[in-house]
Amino acid sequence: MFEHIDMWIRNLAYYLVMVTMLVQIVPGSEYKKYIRFFTGLVLVVMFLIPVLKIFGMNTKFQKYYDQAEYQEKLQELEESVLLPDEESEQNIEVEEIRIEE
Repeated sequence: MFEHIDMWIRNLAYYLVMVTMLVQIVPGSEYKKYIRFFTGLVLVVMFLIPVLKIFGMNTKFQKYYDQAEYQEKLQELEESVLLPDEESEQNIEVEEIRIEE
């Protein structure tokens, strides 16, 4: 258990160092506020991960994500397959078919 806490603290420290370097590297000040906002959101998620694991919520969120992803992929697949309808039937005319031996 202490190994997990130690790894979690190290990950947070590495992340904060990388964010600090990124903010210092960005030349324009107009982009810094967006970088800080996004990295702040990621930091909040990093803090919540151990709490979610303790209560077993991480598996529930994974199931919800998998279900939503599955439904999205299924919808994309259904949209990509063209099934002939009564309204949108496409007529293709073939002038000649040759079979050469």
